[in-house]
Amino acid sequence: MQCQINSLYIIGLILLLSHCLPASYGGSAVRELRCQCINTVSTAFHKKHIRSLEVYPKGPHCARVEVIVTLRNGVQHCLDPDTKWLTSVVKKILRRNSQKK
Repeated sequence: MQCQINSLYIIGLILLLSHCLPASYGGSAVRELRCQCINTVSTAFHKKHIRSLEVYPKGPHCARVEVIVTLRNGVQHCLDPDTKWLTSVVKKILRRNSQKK
């Protein structure tokens, strides 16, 4: 009987600890604490090929602004935030989104 109670305590402790730790220990938490873009491209993409555009401001995780574009085919690219075409595409996207509201 005492052995069963001890086993239940151990199982309960394991379950409790599994809920306290992140789902992928060291996975997503580590990815957020470093730059996501190693290389950037300055290639222009037409706005009809862009599915989403994510902008990450500089902060303690990364010393530079990062812009990640996801194309309609699912491919992701890190873009150079200083390119002229990117600012015009962002303005068009923002204008389009503000007109929808």
